[in-house]
Parts: sequence; structure tokens; C-alpha cells
Amino acid sequence: MSEAHAHDARMQRAQQMLFGDPLPDLDYETGYRGPIACRAAGITYRQLDYWDRTGLISPSIRNAHGSGSQRLYSFRDVLVLKIVKRLLDTGVSLQQIRLAVAQLESHGVEDLAQITLMSDGASVYECTSDDEVIDLVKGGQGVFGIAVGRVWREVEGTLGELPTERAEEAGGVMHCFTEDWDIARQALDIGFHISMSGIVSFKNATIVHDVARRVPADRLLIETDSPYLAPVPYRGKTNQPGWVAHVAEAVARLRQIPVEEVGRITTENYDRLFGRARLPAVQPAPAA
Repeated sequence: MSEAHAHDARMQRAQQMLFGDPLPDLDYETGYRGPIACRAAGITYRQLDYWDRTGLISPSIRNAHGSGSQRLYSFRDVLVLKIVKRLLDTGVSLQQIRLAVAQLESHGVEDLAQITLMSDGASVYECTSDDEVIDLVKGGQGVFGIAVGRVWREVEGTLGELPTERAEEAGGVMHCFTEDWDIARQALDIGFHISMSGIVSFKNATIVHDVARRVPADRLLIETDSPYLAPVPYRGKTNQPGWVAHVAEAVARLRQIPVEEVGRITTENYDRLFGRARLPAVQPAPAA
């Protein structure tokens, strides 16, 4: 076989790898919470959060606008997240990736499956035909390629084994919260409330202070964790439920709002979350 024929054969095999079988139908309205999107795309939650905050990739179904709503990513969003991860892994700069993502945004979701992204490590090129791929490879501009159709199938296979969401809110409480804001964001993204204990009144609990300031009002709860973790000024003593007022005062100082507002907010949140757990009103005993 001549060198030219061998080259053409390699190009044919490359085309078969880049442009695969037709893709199955997908429900594009299904949404995936942040942690699920991370698992499917193979990225960390820090990356997901950073890319959202910097405008690289934001959830298209529902974003978190500070009101406690949870980010909900579409299949297309997760697909682009995984493509970005692949480009980063191959050494493409974030600046070039932003340009590539902007270009992908101009295509319909069905069109994405027909695209192959080629790169020489410095620039990213979009190809929609076999000839374009071959021309780039011949010109030395196609060192590696990412067939979006193949990434599509990988993402689809992973997401098929993970839970999806539409509009429902999960319920739960991160009791006696002591982690940083990154963990808090992950908890909020899957529907949890954040509950502050007496630790929030401790002078050196700066990580907890930061979270107490930033938790959306409709996800904030307070507690005593009695008989443990008594708030200031009773730190070190056996905690009591009535001292929850001191937890409220500490949260009010951090959020710079009246303590009565903390009481109102957290009571409403409790009622919404645990309304069914309320005890029935006590009826007066019948007259003898």
C-alpha cells in the first residue's frame, strides 16, 4: 500500500471514530442538579460553581439567583460541561475554550451531534464534515479531535443511571452546619436548608460566619443542638432550647438585620419544611 493510500485509510478510520451512529431521541426538558451534572461531566463542584459565576457555562433550565432556588442543568449544558473538561485536559487555554463555547451556543442541540472540535493545542476549530477534518489534519491544525456525538453518548449513558429533576424541591436540613460555603452551595443545590447552631456565636468560627451571611433567607434555620454547643454567653455549659434566642442574635448581627427578622424568617422556613410535624392545638378538658 502506498503512503498516500495508507494516509487515506487512516483518515477513513478517523472519520468513523469522529462521526458515529445516529443519536437516540432525548428529553431536552429534563433537568439535572449541580452534583449530578458534575458526576456526568467528570468535573468538581468548584469548577462547576466557578464556570457559572464567571459566565462560562450557566444552567439553562434554572439558575440560583440568591433566593434559594437550585441550579438545574439541561442535557445540553452537561454535554458542554464535558466538552470543556476534555478541552482543558488537552491543554487548551480557558480563553480559547470560551470562544469555542460561544460558538457552540449558536447551534441547536441536534446540530451539536454533527460537530467535531479539532485543536492543535492553541486554537479550537469547528468541523461539520469529513472533508473539514481531513483538511485540518493535513494542515497540521488537527492534533486531536473531540467528536461531540461520541461525548453525547457518554453523557447520555452516565445520566441514564442518575436521578433527574423537573421542578420539585427536595427537602432536608444540614443540621448544626460547620462546613464552608462551597459545601453549603452543594447542599443548597440539592434542596437542603442550612441550620445554624450555637457555633455561629463563637468569635473564631469565621467559616460558619461566612455561611450565615450568605445563605438565602428562605433556606436559613437556627437551632441549639441542645444539650451541646451552647451559644455565647453560655459557652461551655449544658445547652438549653431556650438559648436559641442567642443563636438568632448572632445571625442577626452577621446579616445586619433585626433579630425579629431572623425569628420571622426561620419560623416561616420551619413551618414550610416541617409543617406536617406540628402538634395539634391542645383542647381544653371537658367540664366535670
